[in-house]
Amino acid sequence: MRTFGRATFRRIERFFTEPFNPRAGFQLSPSGLIGLVLAPKENAVSAHLAATLPAGTLDPSFDKPNIVAPRVLEEKIRDAARRLGLAGGDIVLLPPEDCFKSTALLFDEFPAAAGERTRLLSHRLNKIMPLRPADARISYDSVADGDKARVFLSLARASVLEEYERLFARVDLRVRTVSPPSLGLLRCVPDDPGKTVLVAAIEDDSIALLAASGAGVSLYRFKPFLQETTPEAKLLQAATEIQNTLHFLEDREGRKADGIFLRCLFAAGGGDGASFLRQHLPLPLQAVSCPLTFSAAAIDKPLYAPLMGFLS
Repeated sequence: MRTFGRATFRRIERFFTEPFNPRAGFQLSPSGLIGLVLAPKENAVSAHLAATLPAGTLDPSFDKPNIVAPRVLEEKIRDAARRLGLAGGDIVLLPPEDCFKSTALLFDEFPAAAGERTRLLSHRLNKIMPLRPADARISYDSVADGDKARVFLSLARASVLEEYERLFARVDLRVRTVSPPSLGLLRCVPDDPGKTVLVAAIEDDSIALLAASGAGVSLYRFKPFLQETTPEAKLLQAATEIQNTLHFLEDREGRKADGIFLRCLFAAGGGDGASFLRQHLPLPLQAVSCPLTFSAAAIDKPLYAPLMGFLS
């Protein structure tokens, strides 16, 4: 049986613990590959692209191999790197959200020592996910909330992330940071410590929801959509999940969200996803904003928001 060392997960841990100023990144989903490169000495975008993937190229999962057609995906990445002007170097990689299991936890006390933190998190995870795979590792970020601590925690399997890392390495790109895409959106909404917002990331196959405020992430939920459903049905399911999350946030945290920020990649009912959802939601709905200006059409800019959050 193959074993995996902690070094494999340094790419995740670096996001939370070490300074790293990436200039390029990629996001992958079952339907597409998105790339972004910053100008060498400016906080501006020098190149970006969005390419579709053939159906069945990726089958995202926490538990099993993800890349169904490695040669197809490698050629897509190679072509994307050429078009972006990347000839090797370090990158941020945002694999599909399904690759991770994430949660938001609240602690009365969170120790300063790394070893004690790991033991405390492992103890809490034993209650949530008692049968964790042997190669699963923990990555986390903690934020003080009064005299307590909020922790956003993610698990991923080394065997899954190594699939992606090997593929990018074959085109001379080194993955330095790996993260769930939805986290990048936190940099794409207003930072108002006095307000709580709900961030909704709607992909073709799933919805991820984060409730966030100046005290960090207080709630995280992820739901796949039913397969082979219409865009309207997916958006109706998304509206239900958003409303359920708003109610859960109020019941568990005693907080009401002040607004909803949306990244939605498909349209329905003859209009965009935001217009459709506004008819079914009780709170103001706004699109996530891109923290950097660049030349993409307004309708396409939400595609790049997660990467922008990490690169800006």
